Amino acid sequence: MKLLYCLLLFLCPGVSNAQVLNIGDTLPANVAQYILKSPVFNPITTSLDNKIIVLDFMATNCSACIKKLPELDSLQAQYGNKIQVVLVSNQKPVHFTRLMSREPYANVKLPVICNDTLLAALFPHQYLSHVVWIGPGRNIKAITHAHYVRPVTIDAMLAGTRTQWPVKNDFTSYSKRQPLLAMNMENVAEESLPALQQYSSFTAYLPNVVQQYNTRWDSLGNTLKFTLVNMGLADMLLHLPGMRHFEKSQLLLNVPDKKQYQFDPATDLREDWYAAHGHCYEAVFSKAVDARRRQQKMLDDLAWYFNVSISVQKMRRPAWVLTDADSSLQLPWVQKNSRGNDVPLGNLLYYWNNRYTEVPMIDKRANKRRLYLPPGLPFSNIPQLQKVLPAYGLHLKMQTEEVMMLVITSL
Repeated sequence: MKLLYCLLLFLCPGVSNAQVLNIGDTLPANVAQYILKSPVFNPITTSLDNKIIVLDFMATNCSACIKKLPELDSLQAQYGNKIQVVLVSNQKPVHFTRLMSREPYANVKLPVICNDTLLAALFPHQYLSHVVWIGPGRNIKAITHAHYVRPVTIDAMLAGTRTQWPVKNDFTSYSKRQPLLAMNMENVAEESLPALQQYSSFTAYLPNVVQQYNTRWDSLGNTLKFTLVNMGLADMLLHLPGMRHFEKSQLLLNVPDKKQYQFDPATDLREDWYAAHGHCYEAVFSKAVDARRRQQKMLDDLAWYFNVSISVQKMRRPAWVLTDADSSLQLPWVQKNSRGNDVPLGNLLYYWNNRYTEVPMIDKRANKRRLYLPPGLPFSNIPQLQKVLPAYGLHLKMQTEEVMMLVITSL
């Protein structure tokens, strides 16, 4: 691999000092050759000419990246010679050897370029995963997040009907240290600035700014600042201080169009949705304001800005309830080292409760001890789970439970 890389640099002067490539640029022929010849795993055996090349910059310690791999592999099989998905990483091959020895990644046959520095220099980024789309003629067509790699977008790229997707740009001048809005210094002289400022502000989506939330104490100004950037209403509520114990499954929307308030990765393209429905909110409080009053003020603000009512209610709701069956069949934590690929039971609860289903999953086992499940269980397929779990000493059933719900209602 190192010999090949050095040979390419020797044969292709200028590659080592390559300039950043952007949408509309043409990928140099020598870089295309590097992509063709460099995979350490699953070498590319056919020409890349006239294919859509999808470069997926990823890492084995990026959970979202590896979760996407079986889907990418299925898409490669579905589209055959029309596309070529290539995984690109700065990691050593040993990391992928370990990953590909585990289910469900053992059957992934995508080519992997390891120890990469060249492509990362041509397409700089800070956050994974990072996807570059290269069309016929080596024309760079789009730079997106990995969730844009799906049949609807591949079909559009192949047909040339739409490639003007939001560009993934990880580099911005936005600083979380600075206020979202600031006092107009052209109107208020420095000597006239107040000793204390408390306010809340609300704006539309900020293009090319990474979604984030943060809390900052200002000891000089004696204030506490909460900032939520490029989020929908549901995201904002679940990130508010004092509300973070709520799961997505505990959010109940009594509104005509739920899509205005919560992003659905199964149907929505992330950047498109947030550009249309994302907002920014910031609140600055004196340190003298206690936590309960701060929380209520922020809930009231968001309700007013979005023209909804927001309340926390204890109610009887349908819920999936996990209980003990035969504890002798359960896989306790002490067996983890010997079983290697087992999945923590908590992953099932997280998977289900981290979705906007309005049906929570509740753990009502007697001792709540840490258990493991075998790999490959279909977390999204409840009927199949109900058939499989008894073999591991667990029952899963739907019943009515008293649960706390975060309720949004249209006005």
